[in-house]
Amino acid sequence: MPAGTVGTAAVTWCRARGLVVLNGLRWHARSLRLPARIATADRFALQVQANVWLKISLSFHSEDAGEEDFEIETGADPAAAPTECADPTACEDSAPGEDRLAVGYLPVPARRRRPLFVVRAVRPSREAAVMQLSLRRPAGAAAARQVLARVTAGGERRLLIIQEGRVENSIAFRLRPSGAEDAWPVTIETESALEWSGAVRRGFDEVALPGYSLEEV
Repeated sequence: MPAGTVGTAAVTWCRARGLVVLNGLRWHARSLRLPARIATADRFALQVQANVWLKISLSFHSEDAGEEDFEIETGADPAAAPTECADPTACEDSAPGEDRLAVGYLPVPARRRRPLFVVRAVRPSREAAVMQLSLRRPAGAAAARQVLARVTAGGERRLLIIQEGRVENSIAFRLRPSGAEDAWPVTIETESALEWSGAVRRGFDEVALPGYSLEEV
């Protein structure tokens, strides 16, 4: 991998896409939840795209089924998976959910005026969610002066300040649903290069499946 390149993997599950920063990361584990009701003919696609070689291990955990009840096809075309990964059935263990947009920190170029990424809803929701973004100075950057960043999400704009001597600060936006194709372009304007990470936190979710996806611009 060329010097200065950020090793990343894009993980897509149930139409929701998030990024994992691989630099310095030996392994990463996450739980991928299946719908509450599935049939024998159902097929669900996990897609992983990376700019470095990866090894992937999968295991299944269920109170009603074992690993022998599932079959894994590698190299399958994700477009060939016809099953919609959504289930209106309420889950007994419904709880606040979180969709990680980025695991680790990704670069924010200085003086960029156009959107850096788009957060998109992958299924209808009646409740608003909260997007939490963290911005920090790159490793080795001097912290002798404050940094200003103007962050826009959809039509809402806010100012984030990293004070002198501090490395990081965070900001939150409420994502209010308005239709089936909700999307919020996110712009981060700053005179100094920064790094970002973030997640979307949902309220008590009756479906308990991913609700928000990251699209790079």
